[in-house]
Amino acid sequence: MAGYYSGGDMLDARCANLNEVERGIEDRNRTAPFPFCGNRFEFRAVGSSQNCAFPMAMVNTAFADGLRALNELLEGGSTPRDAAAQLFEENKRVVFCGNGYSAEWPIEAKKRGLPNLKDAVEAHCAFNTEANVGLFERMGVLSADEVEARAECLLENYASVLEIEARTLVAMVRTGVEPALEKDLNVYVKPAGTPVSIRLTKRTEAYDAVTVATDALEEVLAKVNTTRLPCFFLSFFLFFFDVRFVHFQSSPKFVLISVPFPC
Repeated sequence: MAGYYSGGDMLDARCANLNEVERGIEDRNRTAPFPFCGNRFEFRAVGSSQNCAFPMAMVNTAFADGLRALNELLEGGSTPRDAAAQLFEENKRVVFCGNGYSAEWPIEAKKRGLPNLKDAVEAHCAFNTEANVGLFERMGVLSADEVEARAECLLENYASVLEIEARTLVAMVRTGVEPALEKDLNVYVKPAGTPVSIRLTKRTEAYDAVTVATDALEEVLAKVNTTRLPCFFLSFFLFFFDVRFVHFQSSPKFVLISVPFPC
């Protein structure tokens, strides 16, 4: 392409005992949420309320443990080439250069024996495992109690945010959505003795579903303070997203105009 510079440059190590190294000019891998780009990792689409410090600490801990394993092999008499080859052979299953967002990758990952944590709850629970506790203690980063405490804080924060969103959703439906739906229904109400419009029947069924789903969500929310968190997560998810889905499915554009919230 005209004007596109394809040459590389040299990276100064700022150390008299090290030579300059050629800087990679490869394009970033846009098919992975956490890609390795030649000489660095990248975090993709970090939310405004998130902080990269914690995951960076995890990456650095894992990297340090890898160097520990390499050092043990070298001190045990292995040559640098053999030590590197052994570590690569033991860990090459994690190397994947395909599309990390494709439907084929989870299948391939399962074949390789890799874990597939599909949501934040699974990831937070997996944080406090025997293998991870051993890693953090071995590297002097966190104790077993500290790992457990952080896992609990992660779950508590997740549950708190989800609860706030659910209660906000209920309030929005009760104060804005349901009044708008009732107002729309009144447009199709005819005098007594007049045949009921099929449009009124369909809308009544759809709008009633919004109320039913919201009632179910309120029932789940009422149990939040009396039930242990892991016990109500599943039903919480089902009702929470069911309300949002039913609301979306049953709200024609002309109805959303009268709803006092962005949709």
